[in-house]
Amino acid sequence: MGEDHVCEGCDEEVSEVFSGDGVRFLCSGCFFGRAVVGPRSGDFGSRVLVVGECVPEGHDREEALAAGRPGSIGNRLMNILGMSERNFASRLERVNLCSGGWNREEARDSAEWLVGEFSRLPYFLLLGRRVREAFGGESSYVRVGRSCYLGYRVSEDLTIVGIPHPSGRCREWNDARTVVEVRRFLSAVVRDFPWGVRGAVR
Repeated sequence: MGEDHVCEGCDEEVSEVFSGDGVRFLCSGCFFGRAVVGPRSGDFGSRVLVVGECVPEGHDREEALAAGRPGSIGNRLMNILGMSERNFASRLERVNLCSGGWNREEARDSAEWLVGEFSRLPYFLLLGRRVREAFGGESSYVRVGRSCYLGYRVSEDLTIVGIPHPSGRCREWNDARTVVEVRRFLSAVVRDFPWGVRGAVR
């Protein structure tokens, strides 16, 4: 944008403006910082940032991938990963790339920002093809089995992994073996983490 504005979150002058939730001007840090939900700073042993696509219509960013609502993306993901609701809420940090509907440019900008700001977490778990593409495209990943992806190492401390999007429309989950494969894959990559402590729920 051609003119500077003052971020309503931190009072810094910003030329690139993000808006949302009735706030007119936010810098990228405040905008995406508000969007990330979960334990923050690893206070409860979080080592994984889960990255989804976009916020469903009528939902707040602060509800990103939240579990507890039957049929929601967050609830399906919790069941796929085999995590208790308590572990899901306290051990995973969660964010969507887009604040509204899917926008490829916004998704790529968000992905770039997340890599820079959240590299303190050693693992990013990407949900679906569009999210993987925002983090570098299909050529950046090695396919593992039928449905899992091991991404490039952004640094010595950050590994990116991908699984199918946990939407009920994603056909890969029609095969019950996919849940088993995903849990086995995540357990091998992110060790000593509560994957698969609950039964498989499709």
